[in-house]
Amino acid sequence: MGANAILKLRSVGFSAEQVGALAELIDSQSAIKPDLEATEHRLELKIEGVKTQIAGSQATLIRWFVLTAIASVTIGAAVAGFIFKHIP
Repeated sequence: MGANAILKLRSVGFSAEQVGALAELIDSQSAIKPDLEATEHRLELKIEGVKTQIAGSQATLIRWFVLTAIASVTIGAAVAGFIFKHIP
């Protein structure tokens, strides 16, 4: 807690003990730069993991799309061959 904040609290009637307790509470709850950097690093790792999962899902989706297209063409050709063979 900054000096200006302490002086302001004292001027509105807070005791030195109250100001000290409040400053201690704020200091214990405040994130400091290393905390934020560690959190940022963990988030970056999680984001990279999600990107990897998305890339894997895209590859699987493309594979299924291609296989479905090939199967559709094959079935269509078989049906057309059957129709042309059995229709006079």
